[in-house]
Amino acid sequence: MTDLGVETSVGKATRLILIGGLSSRPHDCVGENPDLIWRKGDSWTSCEPYVIDANAKVTKITYFQGFYNDPLEWSASR
Repeated sequence: MTDLGVETSVGKATRLILIGGLSSRPHDCVGENPDLIWRKGDSWTSCEPYVIDANAKVTKITYFQGFYNDPLEWSASR
């Protein structure tokens, strides 16, 4: 099991589940791939929509690789 997550200054963001794709999706964005295992040095662009409160600041992006592994974490600078 893999899962991308977004944490904000007011809690976890809610991921939108869409039927079909986004018409504005950039060409280098890929959907979630459950067989993908990230390793140090890998690069991947994902464009998944989340609902984030207008007053909240994104603080962290996480990527879980199963229930028994610690998530990879990236701090957000914007």
